[in-house]
Amino acid sequence: MIISLNTIKTKYLKIGILLLIFSGIMAAIIIIKSKPQFSPVQPKTNLPQVVEDLNGKQILTPKNQRNKLPDTAENIKQEMIKNNNGENKGVLILYNTPSYKIEYIPTPDIFLVTILKTPIDQNKLAAEDWFKEFGLAENEICNLPVRFSLAIDAPDYSEQFDPFPTGCVNNP
Repeated sequence: MIISLNTIKTKYLKIGILLLIFSGIMAAIIIIKSKPQFSPVQPKTNLPQVVEDLNGKQILTPKNQRNKLPDTAENIKQEMIKNNNGENKGVLILYNTPSYKIEYIPTPDIFLVTILKTPIDQNKLAAEDWFKEFGLAENEICNLPVRFSLAIDAPDYSEQFDPFPTGCVNNP
């Protein structure tokens, strides 16, 4: 049995090509696995100093522990929800101005007013008036419940901010 030089070249050439393909696949796997996966970093959220002292008030009472709304207030609430101006990821947009926006969040059943500009107190009162225009009394606004948040670009803002509507006591 005589082995020719061409047979040896062909045999080793095939083995070399297979090794090269195998090495390429392994290198690709290593590169893909070692590539850092994108994982968005969640920013740490601290309460601003202006809302840290809530005097023991519970920000949001669990739904099953809330005071029941009178029938008229419940009807007004349903009317406000029904007449929404759109939806964003399950949150109903009820009213939107350059100074504040009012949204309804079905779970946990809360009206959230976000103050977007200063003067904060004036915009907060204007938002409360929006609820009163529907015929709600001050205590009914508290019991809907309505809560306020700040989304203003004023890093030097240091006044005390109350996330509760005016006149609310610790009975949300």
